[in-house]
Amino acid sequence: MSSGGTMEGLALGNYLTGKRLHIHAIAVSDNENYFKTHFNTLLKQLELDQLISSVNNNELVSICDSYVGLGYGRMTDEQMTFLHKIIGETGILFDPVYTGKGLWALKNELQSNRFSNDKKNILFLHTGGTLGLMNPDYSSQWLSINDNHIHDWQNL
Repeated sequence: MSSGGTMEGLALGNYLTGKRLHIHAIAVSDNENYFKTHFNTLLKQLELDQLISSVNNNELVSICDSYVGLGYGRMTDEQMTFLHKIIGETGILFDPVYTGKGLWALKNELQSNRFSNDKKNILFLHTGGTLGLMNPDYSSQWLSINDNHIHDWQNL
């Protein structure tokens, strides 16, 4: 997550409809405190500030900021290799700004058994970021691996 808007909407909607799901959010920028403060500000703007005192943010959403790594839009070589492999195996484009880090985080969280539901019924939700593939600021890292599948999108 970058701005936190989707996470906030999902967490609030989940709470208001009975908290049947556990929402996990992966930060690609900033830290957990930033997003919790932002969420509280949103609740105040929606005149739902009574939730701030009656519900712990941790009950609404788990925010993981362990995967910000090199910073917004930057991935390690290991992450890029992983992402290229996933794209090559699935044919699904994942950008290095949002979904790349989110997918990397999901893989690591599953391998570390950090989800309490025994890895069942996990929905990976992505709401944007594909245009990050074309951002010239990220292209030097993104296109550094010699993989024709990655370069094919430029020819579309």
